[in-house]
Amino acid sequence: MRTLFSFIALFFLALAPVSHAEQTDVWDFRRDQHLPASAVGLTMAEKQPEGIHVQTSQNGFLIWNTPFVHPVDVLTLRLRSKKPVTIGLLWHPTENLDEQVQRDIDIPASETTHIMSLSLHDWKSWNWKTAKIGIGLPMGTDIVLEEMIWRQYSFTEKMANAWASFWTFDEFRAYSINFLWGPLLGFDPVALEELYDHLPPTAWSVTRIFYALLGICALIGVVFSLFDRKNGRYILLWSVFGTLGICWLLFDMRMGAELMSYAVTDYKTFVQPPDEDKMFRTHGNFYTLAERMMPLIARYDRYVVYTREQMPFYSNLRYLTYPSIALRPDQDTSGVKLWVMIDRGDIRVENNRLVDGNGTILSGTGTVIANYDTGSFLFTTQ
Repeated sequence: MRTLFSFIALFFLALAPVSHAEQTDVWDFRRDQHLPASAVGLTMAEKQPEGIHVQTSQNGFLIWNTPFVHPVDVLTLRLRSKKPVTIGLLWHPTENLDEQVQRDIDIPASETTHIMSLSLHDWKSWNWKTAKIGIGLPMGTDIVLEEMIWRQYSFTEKMANAWASFWTFDEFRAYSINFLWGPLLGFDPVALEELYDHLPPTAWSVTRIFYALLGICALIGVVFSLFDRKNGRYILLWSVFGTLGICWLLFDMRMGAELMSYAVTDYKTFVQPPDEDKMFRTHGNFYTLAERMMPLIARYDRYVVYTREQMPFYSNLRYLTYPSIALRPDQDTSGVKLWVMIDRGDIRVENNRLVDGNGTILSGTGTVIANYDTGSFLFTTQ
């Protein structure tokens, strides 16, 4: 019993160093916390009550010296920008401290404070031991930098995020018919939230962990087989095939759950709702619209389709409405009487003509014969 208590005490003592809470370094420029050591090439870099206001007619930098005393997992920025701008975060890589690495960060225009968080695990060359941190600001920048927050998460927090990411599924996409990314590992809340936002995903595949685990179990089995001639071979086989079977079963449960989640989502969004509320995966309410439009489209031998770029609505509608021929706006549309708008809120009717957001006239004189929802309608010309 004393041995058991000793083992339990040793376990919790070993757990303590890795279970510390999140550490946060806050550089609040509104309160003069960790202001940059220097500004290079900037037209104006002025400390104001709102933060550091930077305006520049040429490329320049803000530079901080010896910034960190512990690893960093997530960077959070609080800022305002008069217009969209791409800034660069710069640091020295581990391999060569005489070089520098730059990671671009896209900043949207915002009159109020914009908050964005970035997972540094995605940056393969990130080095928290860098002697200097810089922010590169291109010419034309007009930005107020309010705060930079650097977060390090504990081992247990990282493992909790990794476990949650294992059971986080991708949404159904065109490639899902033939291909699934499989479970991925995100070690912080930002990586977990953005797991499938970038294609290909930047997160680790869980297969790395499974292969490593399989290798460790095989090594343990080999050691037993060398020192225990009688039972070592059985231990080796059980450790390898047992681990393989458990990993296979866990993978199968997870991938099966992902496929079931697609079916459940389809039922809740497309099968169960009434016709006017049906939404199908990435197509939204396209098929409901198409079904309502088809009787009118069938009266015309040709028609022009305006729809969003990057969406397959043109080819889908062309298939559904054959033998009526769908035309793109850049094809020969002379003599066409019907114009089909799908999710084009930027196109309106002005003086009985179709006009886009730039004021360009798209059609001859006509009238709307059917309205469906915002940006979706049928227009006929004389």
